[in-house]
Amino acid sequence: MKIGINGFGRIGRMVLRELWRRGEHRVTRINELNPDVANVVYMLRYDSNTGKFPGTVTQTVDGFTVTDGSREWCVRSSCARRIEAADWSDCDIVIEASGVDDNARGGRALAGNVVEAVIVTKHWLEGDVLYVP
Repeated sequence: MKIGINGFGRIGRMVLRELWRRGEHRVTRINELNPDVANVVYMLRYDSNTGKFPGTVTQTVDGFTVTDGSREWCVRSSCARRIEAADWSDCDIVIEASGVDDNARGGRALAGNVVEAVIVTKHWLEGDVLYVP
């Protein structure tokens, strides 16, 4: 299954690390407000809580690659302000990890139209946290 992550702060990076560790799915896109991909790559490589990433992370023209010799992910990066403005066409599921209420609400428009489901990581008081049509 192809996963997209909206918001690549602490939670977004932890999601990618866990998906990499499990090896069941792959991340194909991130959307992060920080347009400096070199900084995004650095933050993934060296995390102050979890330590060094267990694979090799390399910046590319449109994002970064993650590899460990036996598998490789090519992750495209964008920096749209709102979840609906990002291109999720290469994703089956989007994980909303930005913590922004408008993005959590915007995920409803994506579920069933652009992607199969949107999972919201934020504590949510307005109803569903998993949007599945």
